[in-house]
Amino acid sequence: MENEKFKLYYYLAITFITCILISNVVASRTFEFFGFQLPSSTILFPISFIVGDVLTELYGFKNSLKVFLLGFICNIFMVIIFTIINILPSPDTLKTAEAFKIVLSYTPRVLVGSLTGFLLGNVINSALMVLVKNLTKQRFLWARTILSTIVGEIIDTFCFIFIAFVGILPLKTMLLSIFITSFVKIIYEIIFTPIVYLIIHKNKFNEEKWYVCLYCRTII
Repeated sequence: MENEKFKLYYYLAITFITCILISNVVASRTFEFFGFQLPSSTILFPISFIVGDVLTELYGFKNSLKVFLLGFICNIFMVIIFTIINILPSPDTLKTAEAFKIVLSYTPRVLVGSLTGFLLGNVINSALMVLVKNLTKQRFLWARTILSTIVGEIIDTFCFIFIAFVGILPLKTMLLSIFITSFVKIIYEIIFTPIVYLIIHKNKFNEEKWYVCLYCRTII
């Protein structure tokens, strides 16, 4: 029964870490959005905050924090492997070696900014969800998911852009980039709110059944 209860937890953890890793690989590839250049990770990275909201709501802050830390460790491991691959000598016949090096390399500032933003953004997002949940006595799920994501996304985007590009880009450009990127990510949360409601409601109902079954077995 315990394994059944945490089955969704494992699926959510896998989804979260997969989104984080893919986002960091494609982040250097930008796309144009109404005249603004945004990193391709903007398409996928917000899903990690949505998954983080579901994790926190169903399994609590401590269990969601374990997933965030695991994602952080997997991220570092991926960067180490990419660095080793770039150091290895490539044969002359491999014409794509330089292209691989560009895609799989990280400058120290970009790496620190990415990891700092990821960890702070997700932890604060999760902590704020719990805080608002307690203050509202577990009501207004839509309010705490959207509010926590707004704060978490802004912190994540600010940390990444400020650490990676301060002194390189003008302050006005950085602030505009933070605003546009955060805005697009927040729109994701609003659009996906009904799906978040559905997942949480369905699994909270299953969790109540799990406790009833456990109680009945204890009595019997």
